[in-house]
Amino acid sequence: MGVYELQVNSPTNLIEESVLVFPNPSTEFLEINYDLDLSASYRILSVAGHEVKGQTKIISSRVYIEGLERGAYILEIN
Repeated sequence: MGVYELQVNSPTNLIEESVLVFPNPSTEFLEINYDLDLSASYRILSVAGHEVKGQTKIISSRVYIEGLERGAYILEIN
């Protein structure tokens, strides 16, 4: 079982104020609560920029990450 840490970066405060991601760090899943377009998609990227998980449409607010190696990742929501 690993521990995963998420970093949120955005050019404006819009994303940081509109998206709540928890728990961080996490070992099994992330909860993504957002007030954005319902057709939003997400990608989880390694720090090297490789996509390790993604979904073209967020169906559930819970994203399971237990299969990822221990480390830091970047969550991109479009």
